[in-house]
Formats: sequence, structure tokens, C-alpha cells
Amino acid sequence: MRKFFVYLLLLSSLCFAKDKSYLAFSVGLFDFIHNQPGSFEFTVEYRQINEGWFFQPVGGIMVNTDFGSHIFGGFATILEITDRLEFASFFAPGIYLKGNSKDLGFIIEYRSKWELSYLLDNKMKIAFSGGHISNGFGTLNPGAESLNITIIVPMEYFKK
Repeated sequence: MRKFFVYLLLLSSLCFAKDKSYLAFSVGLFDFIHNQPGSFEFTVEYRQINEGWFFQPVGGIMVNTDFGSHIFGGFATILEITDRLEFASFFAPGIYLKGNSKDLGFIIEYRSKWELSYLLDNKMKIAFSGGHISNGFGTLNPGAESLNITIIVPMEYFKK
């Protein structure tokens, strides 16, 4: 557990890097396939974009309306389709606290996600994403899917 928090601390130190960084704010549905009607989820992610790196560091927290939360850190790979359109895939292990939400079987859960984003004229991006959280092992591993809409804001907006 201590190693995970050291990992998150190192990841957050990238905030001071010279390349682009973003905060992403998402809202969407959590566990909407298996648990009708599911719950709403809210996610905040820090994304560091380093030119020349294939894996871009990310970290964040997801909280849903059933008081479940997932604190995670991992990486994204980004494919630029056009000057304005990007496709990204994410993988981030983290700690899941179930609250009154779905029991995913273990405290360590892995978040995988895909995202399609569009660059707006003001340098912000709007995105649509789908994801899955599961532990990948153990006797209980039901997983949970999510669909989100995201606003991605350059960190330079917060420095003004």
C-alpha cells in the first residue's frame, strides 16, 4: 500500500515538467450494464503529455453516487487521428473503496479505458469514453463498466 502512494507522489511530481499537462473532468454512468440503473460517476484526472514518450502518465480519482471510489495512477497512449481528433487508451491500477457501491472483489482494481476526443478552438478538448474496472484475479471479479463525457482543460488555464 505504501508503495502505491509513493508511486502516486512521483506521478504528481510530473506537474512541474515543461511539456503539456491537463486536468480532465468526467461525468457518466458507473456499472450501467450489470446494475440497472447503476449510478453516476465523477472523475478528475491529471494527464502529463511528454513529447516523444509513447506512454503518458495519468493519475486521478473516481467517485460514484453510491460512495464507491477508485484512486489510480497509470498511463495512456494517444493516437492523433487528425489535427483535432485523438484516440487514447488508458491502463491504471489503483485502490478501490466500495462504499455502498458494487463489490468488485478486491481492493486492488485495474482501470482500462478508451477515449475519443476533439480539440476545441480554445485548446480545451471534449471527449467520450468507455471503461472497465476489474481485478483480473480472485474468485470474485464481476467488473464494472462506465460511459463518460469529459472536458479536458490545459493546466495553463489554471495559472492565469
